[in-house]
Amino acid sequence: MPFLIVTDLDGSLLDHNDYSWSAAEPCLSRLIQMNIPIMFCTSKTRSEVHMLQVQMGLSGQPAICENGAILLVEGKTKIISADCANLNYCEITQILDRIRAVYGLDFTGFHDVDTQQIMKWTNLPIESARLAQERLASEPIIWQGTSLQFKQFQQCLEEYRLCLIQGGRFWHVMNIGSDKGAALSAFLQQERHQQRYWKTVGLGDSPNDLPLLEITNFAVVIRTGQSNGIALSRKDLQNIYYSEYYGPKGWCQGIQHFLCQ
Repeated sequence: MPFLIVTDLDGSLLDHNDYSWSAAEPCLSRLIQMNIPIMFCTSKTRSEVHMLQVQMGLSGQPAICENGAILLVEGKTKIISADCANLNYCEITQILDRIRAVYGLDFTGFHDVDTQQIMKWTNLPIESARLAQERLASEPIIWQGTSLQFKQFQQCLEEYRLCLIQGGRFWHVMNIGSDKGAALSAFLQQERHQQRYWKTVGLGDSPNDLPLLEITNFAVVIRTGQSNGIALSRKDLQNIYYSEYYGPKGWCQGIQHFLCQ
């Protein structure tokens, strides 16, 4: 059964601070030479993913974007949700504005600010920050209220069939049923219908990667300097690898551990 690499980007294949993947280049090149597909599974937008795929020589690969809100396969875009509500970006931001106006909750989303502010938040260059604004079905927010108000916010979102997922930098407002694991499951089901079966290696470093890492055949937890590290609940410990190094260097460790056995 062939391998499929399913990887987070920020803090995993990409350095958390400068977004470089130079430390992973030798390993990445080897995977490409071996014709092992590399599926991005990221909080980044479709536009950001397309740009990075071109830069890394991975154009045309399937991808999961916006933390699992979007599945890209063979040029087709699908919104992932539990009950086919499939709220799009405009509808999600309208709901957020309504909740904030009614309850006076304190948060700031990408749709509230300009590109310059997103550059400050993310340390992205201007063109990449613009691509990060081209969203389809999720909204990153910075929460500025109390923990009690946060619970109220979650309850309000649930009434609209929305949920919150914690990423490395932001909270992400998405359709209920959208996460990286759900998107990967949808992709693998499509593949099985085509009689294609994969041995999956998942790599990630943040809480939003948990749904992915719980269902892949092999899981690589990349070391992070953040306080919100992750611990898996799965019991097949022989199929889990915790990297010694951070970011792309830890990414290579995980790839080598499972593919070079």
